[in-house]
Amino acid sequence: MEKLMYPVSVDQAISRGRKVILIPQLLIFIGLPVITYLLSRNTYLILLSPAVLLFAALLAGFYRAYALPAWMIWAFSNVRNVHELKRRAGYAYLVPGEINKNLRKLEIWSDAQRLQWAQLDERFNQPDLFVNDPALPPETRIYYSVILKILSILMNLVVFGFGALLVIFFKGEFWSLSSLWSMFMGIVFMAIGVYLLRSTVRQLFDRKPQITLSDKGIQVSGHSFQPWSAVSGASVIARGNGRYRSFYLQYWAYGGETLFALDGLTVGRKKLDQLLRLYRGRFKGNSSLPYQ
Repeated sequence: MEKLMYPVSVDQAISRGRKVILIPQLLIFIGLPVITYLLSRNTYLILLSPAVLLFAALLAGFYRAYALPAWMIWAFSNVRNVHELKRRAGYAYLVPGEINKNLRKLEIWSDAQRLQWAQLDERFNQPDLFVNDPALPPETRIYYSVILKILSILMNLVVFGFGALLVIFFKGEFWSLSSLWSMFMGIVFMAIGVYLLRSTVRQLFDRKPQITLSDKGIQVSGHSFQPWSAVSGASVIARGNGRYRSFYLQYWAYGGETLFALDGLTVGRKKLDQLLRLYRGRFKGNSSLPYQ
């Protein structure tokens, strides 16, 4: 009966959100400057015109402001597990997370939509429905990804190389302001490259499990094992803004907070969120999971 009431899965709702919000928004932001350039034909500078780029950003923002409320009402009306949908929509950049919640003020809601959302908001008072995955093993170990770490090393070498070029191929006299500035920036880039390279190489050769999840509890590298009975608030969170956001696994146990960076692991944040929900649900051993 509940499947008939809520016929849309979380994955389907997220997929539709990308199609009706993110993709059109990106096409507007990129397409408008490109079309303007193709129509002008006489100059290349129009593509870099701040006015054109600003107008494209504003137009994309207005589209999102109108499209997001419509998608939210549809998605949260048709999906059973609204807490999971809220978290996943944040990971997918569809809705602002708690750290960027002020961005919600830019959304454009009609009076009818506000009334509908007020009614839907009551659904967050009920726990998500837990459905076990029998194929999931009793324990899952998550490591640093060798491929991702090698790619990161290559990027760090590029940063270091760029800094070295600035130092070696400076312009003008050695003691000129431009030469000194070039060498200073080169040293800064080289230092950043060395720092990141050292950290990434260390992680590449660290073959210990970074996160271990099981039916009994959780353990992250550098911390002791914690049973689920002592763990609260286990979730994937974001810190930072825009493309500079970083993601962490956060939980509390015995009054202390654990915050673990999710950088270059064999499991992504979406999959980790699902694993947390499944293992905690198994431990609780009931049909509902108040995982918020």
